[in-house]
Amino acid sequence: MKRFSLFLLVVFFTTLLVSSVDAADRRGWPTLALTAGGYDIEGFDLRSEPLVGIHLGYEFNPGKHREHFALELVGQQISGEDQSSGVELDVSLLRVDALYFFPPIKTFLNMTPFLTVGGGGRFTESGDQSDSEVVVCYGAGFKLPVTTALALRVEGRQLLVFSDPKQEDYSYTVGLQWTFGKAEAIKKNAIFTTDTDKDGIFDNVDQCPNTPAGLKVNARGCPVDPPDSDGDSVPDYLDLCPDTVTGEDVTKDGCLPDSDQDGVPDIYDKCPNNPPGFEVNSDGCMKINH
Repeated sequence: MKRFSLFLLVVFFTTLLVSSVDAADRRGWPTLALTAGGYDIEGFDLRSEPLVGIHLGYEFNPGKHREHFALELVGQQISGEDQSSGVELDVSLLRVDALYFFPPIKTFLNMTPFLTVGGGGRFTESGDQSDSEVVVCYGAGFKLPVTTALALRVEGRQLLVFSDPKQEDYSYTVGLQWTFGKAEAIKKNAIFTTDTDKDGIFDNVDQCPNTPAGLKVNARGCPVDPPDSDGDSVPDYLDLCPDTVTGEDVTKDGCLPDSDQDGVPDIYDKCPNNPPGFEVNSDGCMKINH
């Protein structure tokens, strides 16, 4: 139990460290999983509390639709009583696991299956006696995404315990895994792989992000010699007044200036300083109701 408590402290402070680092720029992401389940010890009829565990890991080069690897530092604890002898047992498992993740299965809610192998020690305390044995394990499981960073995790393992005599234990657990920095990385990197206006220039360098389809663009994503039907230097795709007389000064929207915003352009407005909100005639002057 003391070994497991020490392990929890190490994991706690390590988790604080890795979670404070920007994982978005790395070639992988740190993970933390909390699990609970059952544990069968060969040779014991164990009535016990759940097997609880903590997994601190790192996924290398995790891709959305490809296989990848992970390493985990694992600590698990279980306490119980052997019903045949009445002996109280406290069992701690400390080990390092390697995991191989297969590509997600889209037809099963993007479930990600994995295989795992690992090794470490099993530490047993019974009364005044304590034993430690070398453990090698292998197993399989799957992750089921809940959110971008959170996943449900289910797994089972066979543990080969090199004691005298040799034992074969089994564990089966379910839990939640949090991936640090994954949501932020996806959001940050999206602009590097997204081309909203489909002009061949990614959004992160596109200075004209709403170019209509079919126009030739330069390296900045802006149209090259776009059509300008009325010759007012405002391209047709931006021109809100496409029939402006050639040679007239226009606004950035391609329309004639209208200083008092009464709907009559300045060049035709005989009353250019009307206060806002009044109805005007075609000359831009206020209508007089008789």
